[in-house]
Amino acid sequence: MFAPEDPLIPSSLCNSKITSFGRELISQVKCLRTLNLSRNSLEKVPNEVGELAHLRYFDLSYNVGLMKLPDIVCNLINLQTLRLISCWALERLPEGMGKLVNLQHLHVMNCYNLKLPKGIARLTSLRTLEYIRIHGDDDVDNNKEALFELSDLRNMDQLRGSFLIEFKNDLKDARQAEKGHLVNKNCLVSLELSFFSDMWQSNPIHEETLNALQPSPNLESLSIQRYNSTRLQPHWMTSLNKLRSLQLEYCHFIVEFVSPLGRLESLEVLIIENWWSVKKVGVEFLGIDGTI
Repeated sequence: MFAPEDPLIPSSLCNSKITSFGRELISQVKCLRTLNLSRNSLEKVPNEVGELAHLRYFDLSYNVGLMKLPDIVCNLINLQTLRLISCWALERLPEGMGKLVNLQHLHVMNCYNLKLPKGIARLTSLRTLEYIRIHGDDDVDNNKEALFELSDLRNMDQLRGSFLIEFKNDLKDARQAEKGHLVNKNCLVSLELSFFSDMWQSNPIHEETLNALQPSPNLESLSIQRYNSTRLQPHWMTSLNKLRSLQLEYCHFIVEFVSPLGRLESLEVLIIENWWSVKKVGVEFLGIDGTI
């Protein structure tokens, strides 16, 4: 479902920004299938939006002051696309998000304060979820609500396109990452892993976590950032036969890198940036004998 090119807001308001809307508007448009309220100044969404029973596409992107969605949003059972891109102040989604059984696209990129509820795991038909932020073993927020964990990805095998996993804290048990079954996400083509980084101290849990995050062999692009173990040697690296782009940045403590990237036959782009501790790159890097 795509948004129309023309905005739903009258032309007289094109140079203004909506700060609120309520019953008066919704009572007149109850048959709406598409509602685009992006790039406005909304700070809250009224409960009356739950009356839009036919809504398929709802875009609230770039409302940077929007802090939460009302629970009544979970009544929009026909909703297929929810866009919340760059809602910087957004802190939570309703616990009942799992009721949105027809939701296929949930866009939350650049929602830096957002904590996803555990109910997202019920959306097994979800195709788009570009970004999740993992809070480590603090799996309950200040409101005592259960938060989405890596293991909750296990049944979300319809995810496709690009996917970013950002760790706000380190995992204490890497088995949680393995339970996410990334290897079964065959439609993902791009994966970015951004670890929680202490610039002054290496962290062996990063190596365990990375090994547990084995992606599908269909992956075409992989980015690893702020990895703080001394060795970068995931056992699955050479299985990525379709990998075309590999980006490794801010891996400050790596002193040993022995994954033979020369065996990645499809690799076209390799970026290695800000590796402070590397002293030598040997031919084992290519998967052959000898010394460079």
